[in-house]
Order: sequence, then structure tokens, then C-alpha cells
Amino acid sequence: MPERNKTMWMIRRKHGKRILAMLLVSLFLFSTYGCGPFAENTKIVLSTGLDSNQIFRLDGEICTEKEFMVYLTNLQNRYERVYGPEVWNMEVQGVSMKQEVIDSVKKELEQIKVMNLMSENYKVVLTEEMKTALKDAAKTYIQSLTEEEKKALNVDENDIYQMYVEYATSLLVYDAIIASVNPEISDDEARIITVEQIGVKLAELQADGTLKPVSDDARKQALSRIKEAKRRIDQGEEFSTLVGEYNEMGESILTFGYGEKEKAYEEAAFNLASDQVSDIVETPEAYYLIKCDSTFNQEETDKNKSAILEERKNAAFQEKYQEYIRKVAEEVDEDKYAQIDFLEVDTTTESFFSTFDELAGKTIKTNY
Repeated sequence: MPERNKTMWMIRRKHGKRILAMLLVSLFLFSTYGCGPFAENTKIVLSTGLDSNQIFRLDGEICTEKEFMVYLTNLQNRYERVYGPEVWNMEVQGVSMKQEVIDSVKKELEQIKVMNLMSENYKVVLTEEMKTALKDAAKTYIQSLTEEEKKALNVDENDIYQMYVEYATSLLVYDAIIASVNPEISDDEARIITVEQIGVKLAELQADGTLKPVSDDARKQALSRIKEAKRRIDQGEEFSTLVGEYNEMGESILTFGYGEKEKAYEEAAFNLASDQVSDIVETPEAYYLIKCDSTFNQEETDKNKSAILEERKNAAFQEKYQEYIRKVAEEVDEDKYAQIDFLEVDTTTESFFSTFDELAGKTIKTNY
């Protein structure tokens, strides 16, 4: 799968337990924050003017029932292969896992449709080489379906080809949007360090995520404890041997980069030399002593460069995407959407995206 796909979709169909576990988290975020592409920005019109086989329309782009079911059935089968059918007994924020997955498919298809609308602005046109690769992928995917699956999904080779065309177009639009992103990231910007810490609490984390400061007496005791630890370190005792006696802040060894810790903590940590111990650092949650184990972790820094670049790409994409969707009107057949369910027949197909990746992904990637 091309690298760009990692940030393009909030919900993405990948192989393996780890990715599907991440998808479960993504579904939670969707339900908690309403972060689908049409949560606030777009006028939604409930419609009975759509044809009987259409779920929604975004200006000139239409999502059909058969297209929706191809996406949904592939995702359903991936879930069941990894977790078993009992996964559908789960709930996310009081909503059934099945409904969350159905809603995630709608959000992904909405994004694909919008990006196809955007393609003219970015002068994205599929080449003949691309079309040939997509036709090969469509043929291969159709051949992978049983006759019962073809009948239940009500699709033929041309249907799959058109779905692949829209999906490929959306990938190329994404590439066009992020083309101007500067890929150069310095070692200093991405620097990852490793420290040991001793922390004495100044606040308790509440159920709602807020911090409740300790009493004045407890605060005085905390300061006395951290000063005692600092004095013993200055007198030559090993930092690591004092961690078990004084540290109240969970993990004692931390690896992190810029922007991940409180400002005071971060400034102290990043200005330490190897094996140097900081003065007492105060944050809203604790008093800290910090010892630098490594001022530069090359392997983790290289990973962080990739993460920073992906954040830049996603920010560039979201800026243009969110600006565009404010002008898009969506019509939804809510009655038909409410009736969407898994197919009644047994299916095993889950290779819609992997077939695209294998037979067309490389061709799409080499053009950007």
C-alpha cells in the first residue's frame, strides 16, 4: 500500500490484528468526536429524490447500494476472520459495532466521492496505463468471488472497475494536495531522547480527565521529598536506585520528542547532557527530577521524522479538504441507509483493497 494511504483515511482496510485493533479505536473516536467529513461543515438534505439503488449524493457524485455493500462486506469479513463473528456483540459508546462499521463505510465513501469532485481542480486524470491496471484488478477481484457472492453483491466486472477508478482518483487527488509539503525534517526538530524520572505528585487525575491539586500540607511534603531525593543524588547515590523509593508518577524511563511533555519538563529534559540530572522541575501534576540517558536516539528520531512528515501531509490535506466540503451539499436517503445490513448469505470476500494494491497500486504510485 502506498505510504500516502496511511494518513488519507481515518478508517482503512489493512491486514492483521494490530491494524484491526487500531480500527476499533478509530470507531470509538468517530462516535466520541463526530469527526466524519460531514459532521458540521456540509448541508445535509434528507432526500426521497434519489433512485431506489442510491444511498447518497454529493453534488454530482452518487453512492450506490452495490458500491456500499462491496466496501461493507469486505470490512465485515476482515473483522470476522480476526475476531470471529462474536465481534458484532460489542458496542461502542452504546452503539452496536455493526452500526459503527456501517457508519465508517459511509464516511470513507463520502471522502472518496468528495475527492473525485475535487479532481478537476487539481487536474487529476487517469492515464491509459492506470486504467489498464485497474481493469486487471477489477477482473481479478471479480474472479475471486463465488457465484453466490456475485449475485448477493449484484456486481459485475465493470462495477468493480468504476469503484477502482474512483478510489484511484481519490489517491491521486491526495497526492496532488500534499505535493507542496516540504519533506525535509532536521534531526533537531525530530530529536527523540530517553530519560529517567523521579516524580512526586502534586495533583490527582480525576475521572473527567482534570487534575485536582493536593492539599497545601501534601504539597509541602512533596517538595520535602523531592528535595531529599535531589540531595541524595548530589551526594553520589545512583538515580536508578532512588526511583523505587521516591517515584510516584508511573513509568520511570521515558522516550519522547518535542511537544509531548509539559513545557517546563520538556525544556529541562532537552537541555540536559548525557547522564546529567536536572534541578527540581515543577509541573501542574508533580515535582520532577530528570536524568538524561540519551540525548539522541537515532532509530527513534528517524521514526519520528516519518511521523512528523505524515502530520504535515495530513494537515495540508485537511486544510484543502475541509475548505472544499463547506461548499458541498449531501442528499441522503435516510430510510434506505437505515435498512443497510450485512448480506444474508455467507461470504468470505475481503480482497477488494489488497487486489487494488497488488495490481494497480504500483502504477498509481509511480505517477506521483
